[in-house]
Amino acid sequence: MTAEIDDPGLSKLYNSWRRKRGRKRFPSPSDLDIWDLRFRVWPSIGLIDVVRQDAAVEFRYGRIGMDLSGLFGCDFTGEFLDNALLDREGYRNYVTGLYEQTAALRAPIYSVNLVTLEGQAPMLTKRVCLPLSSDGSEVDMALVARSFVYEPDWFAALKPLAEGFAETERVVLHS
Repeated sequence: MTAEIDDPGLSKLYNSWRRKRGRKRFPSPSDLDIWDLRFRVWPSIGLIDVVRQDAAVEFRYGRIGMDLSGLFGCDFTGEFLDNALLDREGYRNYVTGLYEQTAALRAPIYSVNLVTLEGQAPMLTKRVCLPLSSDGSEVDMALVARSFVYEPDWFAALKPLAEGFAETERVVLHS
């Protein structure tokens, strides 16, 4: 397991990404066979399209996992993040920033954040963002997986952060 990623499923996905890229900086979308990924990770996987238009960069859900669809009660496939994500306590900017950083650095990122959605218990979200490139140079997609943790034990320690959103960790992974 990768030391920086403390979630076994996300760690396995990251190691699979590293194997698929071989000697390249990052794999292409066609290098990945998402159906080969363990079923345990499959519901948490999303494909994020990096859409460039002139100097602007936007992100669109190319595929969204069942866990996120269930969490929000709808399927955001085909939606731009600006339209799909909640703009609460900086959460939309946080997620968009992760994808921007992944595309700009052309490097995988692991992050952890605490978020409370209206009417739900606080949850810890662990996320890995893995860059993909069709041309071997520019990041045009990201393979993203999330792990949601509902743990009362850590909630007491993090309660001051639980009103809304707070990042607890962000690591640019060694690739």
